[in-house]
Amino acid sequence: AFKNHPLYAISAVLNSAEVLAPDAKKRVCGLFKGELVYRRSDVSTALTAKQWLYKGRKVKEKETKTPVKRVKARKKPTPMGFQALKSYGMGSTNDGSEDAKQRDLDLAAVPLEEYDGMQDLYGIWQTRPWYPSRIGPNDRIPVNEYKN
Repeated sequence: AFKNHPLYAISAVLNSAEVLAPDAKKRVCGLFKGELVYRRSDVSTALTAKQWLYKGRKVKEKETKTPVKRVKARKKPTPMGFQALKSYGMGSTNDGSEDAKQRDLDLAAVPLEEYDGMQDLYGIWQTRPWYPSRIGPNDRIPVNEYKN
């Protein structure tokens, strides 16, 4: 009854990306089958930090360590590009020996960052509006790490 109700919501039937505002407990509307009933206006959609940037908002620095929710991330597709074989002589430190090849393979197999399969979601109250930096007529045009 409360899943798509326009005025009321119960925390048990919220979507995986929907969260209650931090001060929603102050505005409880009632009790239904032992669960607290909240206003639908207290429910908002939580997004990842990258998704907030697409909407013109940036997650506050102090809030990055405390996401409002963590959900299971979607599986990333495996790259289908070039995959080096063990018999290829690869790497700048390759002297042709088997030890050098194995050392390069082991170094390439180490993940760059620890990935636990979970994604951090942030509420709108954890973000602030983001604007690009101003550029004057005589200023240099900023570039990213890809030089564009």
